[in-house]
Amino acid sequence: MDKKGVLFIKNSNGDLELVAQKNAKILEKSCAIVKEGQCLCGKVLQSKENIFCNNVDHKHNIIPDGMTPHGHYVVPIKKGNEVLGVLNTYIKADTPFNSLVEEYLEGIAELLARRIQAEKDMKQIEEQKTIIASTLKDLTDSLNYATLLQSSLLPNQKTLDKLFNKSYFIYLPKDVVSGDFYFAHKINKEGVEYKYFGIGDCTGHGIPGGFLSAMSIEAVTQILFDMPGLTPERILEVMRLKSKMRFATNEDTALNDMLDLSVCRYDEERKELMFSGANLDLYIARRGKLLKYKGTRNPVGHYPEEIPFELHTIKVEEGDNIYLFTDGINDQFGYSEEKKRYVKFKRKGVEQLLLSLQNKPFEKHKTILYDFFLDWKKDTPSTDDVTFFCIQV
Repeated sequence: MDKKGVLFIKNSNGDLELVAQKNAKILEKSCAIVKEGQCLCGKVLQSKENIFCNNVDHKHNIIPDGMTPHGHYVVPIKKGNEVLGVLNTYIKADTPFNSLVEEYLEGIAELLARRIQAEKDMKQIEEQKTIIASTLKDLTDSLNYATLLQSSLLPNQKTLDKLFNKSYFIYLPKDVVSGDFYFAHKINKEGVEYKYFGIGDCTGHGIPGGFLSAMSIEAVTQILFDMPGLTPERILEVMRLKSKMRFATNEDTALNDMLDLSVCRYDEERKELMFSGANLDLYIARRGKLLKYKGTRNPVGHYPEEIPFELHTIKVEEGDNIYLFTDGINDQFGYSEEKKRYVKFKRKGVEQLLLSLQNKPFEKHKTILYDFFLDWKKDTPSTDDVTFFCIQV
């Protein structure tokens, strides 16, 4: 052996690129890039087989300045049938072939192959991590903007305070965006002022639910302002028709996404509340009792058996607390110390909680409800979007 050699790694173009040398600095220029089939190393890249020569011959067609007689063991660095690089060691001219030397160099080439592949894998992982991080940032930015858009469609507390003497809401999406929504508008019809409010729960949650909720908010708002004064059950019927038409553009791809929706119309002067619900109920807490008004067990949208939505007309009293909520709160799992297992909160639990609020100041109701729900849920994953809406008359 001549204590001299070079190491090539195959680059992305399929050529050999010199990456290390020992006592062969002059080759950094002449052999910086070796193409397939060129000189001994290029022949090894092409044939994937060892080459031995004990003196330079016609295959040695790269001739650096000052080259003196010598020979080579040239060994491919392979992973399976793929050549990752080439190891080229120099021997003194006319040195006979030695199989032990060749086996030794093959062993080194095998170790080099593992290292090169590990480096390639690590580089690929880092590149994928960069791509994933960039994609995740784009997705997060999009979701955050979607949250802003959705929030802009929902009335905040300041807006609600202009409509109602006392009110609050709890809005907890399961994901970044929600399939739930709530609304509140003041509409004047021939000199009579109505305050409309309600909540909705679209099929699904996350991005699909958020998309449906945005469409539903737009549809409800359009109905309220284009057809002022409609009673709640009529609004649900128009929403049902709109929903069926909206997803029936193409007969073969019609969707059956549905919406649970409650609509209230409050005439403050007459103290009259009209309510109609599609799979959602209304509760009124009055003098220590909880009154329940059932919504029609039918969703807004396509349904095998459609039935008319029922209208409830209610005379409200001063101090009544009116509650609307989606099923996210009663479907939420939490750990029951009594049963020693995870169970749903259930509607009965919500009703008991609402009753327990009646001897407490209204201003503290939201905090009590919110803290109670989080304490019940603890680290349990959210089951669904949660929306809770309350006004006091």
